[in-house]
Amino acid sequence: MQFLRPRIKKIVYDAHFDRKFKKYLRNLGGDGRDKVMQSLEIFRNNPFDKKLGTHKLSGALRDYWAFSLNYSHRVIFRFLRSGEVFFVDIGGHEIYK
Repeated sequence: MQFLRPRIKKIVYDAHFDRKFKKYLRNLGGDGRDKVMQSLEIFRNNPFDKKLGTHKLSGALRDYWAFSLNYSHRVIFRFLRSGEVFFVDIGGHEIYK
C-alpha cells in the first residue's frame, strides 16, 4: 500500500520574503545555490521529506511551520489551501524572534 504524499502546487510569498531570498542567494556560492534549489524542489514534491526536517513551530509562531535549507538556515511557511503554501521568512535562528 502506497500513501499519497502531499505535493505543493503553488508557493506564494510577499516582497519581504523575495528581497531576503534574493539576498540570501547572492551571498551563497554556486554550489550553495544549487543545494538550496534542490531543497526547494524536494519541498515541492514532499514538504515532509526527512531531508528537510520540517517541523511545526510553537508559541507565537504556532500557526507556522519551518524546514531546513542547510544546517543553519530555514524557511518559515504556512499552509494555505490544499497544495498551496506561503513562505514567510528565510534565515538563521533569528527568524524565530
